Amino acid sequence: MTEAILNNRNVKAHTCPTCGGQLKTNFELNMYECPFCGVNFDYEYFREDDVLKKGYDALEKGEFSSAKDAFSFMLSKEPHNFMALRGKIFAISHISHFKDLEKADAFKNIHYSVTDCEDVIMAADLQDREYFTELQALLAKAQAMADCDKENQEVVNKRKALARDLKNLSYDVEQNYVKTRGGEQHPKDVIKSFIFGAVMIFVLDLLPELGLLVNGDVRGFLIVLLITLGIIGLLALILAPITIPKLNRIKKIEAHMAEIDNEIDTTIASKIKEIDSRNSEKKREYRKHYLFLRKIEKANGTF
Repeated sequence: MTEAILNNRNVKAHTCPTCGGQLKTNFELNMYECPFCGVNFDYEYFREDDVLKKGYDALEKGEFSSAKDAFSFMLSKEPHNFMALRGKIFAISHISHFKDLEKADAFKNIHYSVTDCEDVIMAADLQDREYFTELQALLAKAQAMADCDKENQEVVNKRKALARDLKNLSYDVEQNYVKTRGGEQHPKDVIKSFIFGAVMIFVLDLLPELGLLVNGDVRGFLIVLLITLGIIGLLALILAPITIPKLNRIKKIEAHMAEIDNEIDTTIASKIKEIDSRNSEKKREYRKHYLFLRKIEKANGTF
């Protein structure tokens, strides 16, 4: 695979690493000569195929540090070498092969360096800069997608945390239930039961005594009325300290639960929707850059 890539890319004329001038070949001395600064280099210094092959082999193995070293060494001799510049960016970005960029989750593993990309663009020959400019744009979109993914995960984690808070608050509500013979009940239900019982007592106690009024015994009826009201009032005094504080605490807890519910249903849901929309746009842009680069890769025989 690496050999095919290297063989399909035309080797450019060597440039002098000292002054940047084009070197000439001295066939008699088997050396390269710089007509500008007079420095000579032997052929071994420019055995680029071996260096590039080692770099691309390291890339395919995921040995990105070693790959970067190989390509950097090559660029110290050939600053504009397309394959070395391409390989260096791949190594820095943790890309083993161009085809890996087509994977749906490729953006999660890409390391984007603005400075390195810009350095490569500036080092590249003019005809190669379009490729590296598009590659930088693709890597930037990949980074943006990774940022969206991270942001989305943070929001999802927050939603999970709020859901746990709701569960804990529900437990707190239950802790404020009132123990009755029928089991634990919500204070509101206990108060409703008390009111219903008070009405029944009032009715059942006073209905039989209506005869006192008919017979003109107003005093007797009032005594029964006062006794009934006293019993109900006494029961209310006993019940109030048990139910009212618990009911107030539950109201505060339920108000907090309502706020959390609202945050989950509106704020969190809206944020996730907004991130998904933004990420979808980034994916479309990423795909556009990828397809453009793929055409160049196929034209170069490096795909």
